Amino acid sequence: AIPTHAAQDGRIAPLASVVYDAYGVSWVYVRHPDSTYERQRVQVRSIHDGMALLSHGPAVGTTVVTDGAAELFGHDLGMGR
Repeated sequence: AIPTHAAQDGRIAPLASVVYDAYGVSWVYVRHPDSTYERQRVQVRSIHDGMALLSHGPAVGTTVVTDGAAELFGHDLGMGR
């Protein structure tokens, strides 16, 4: 491992919350207060101890789906219908 500087903006997400599409684009699902979910694109800068350091993604403090992210992604893409 090569030591790196800590993220300046502090955006991290559990690695389990990150899903990838067929083109290698990474996404997370954001949970809204009305219990709806929205897929948002993220850019993973690095991974450490089960956490993804994001260089682009939802604002700090945003609730993201961890358990079930892959299932939401499959539903979002119309798989299993």
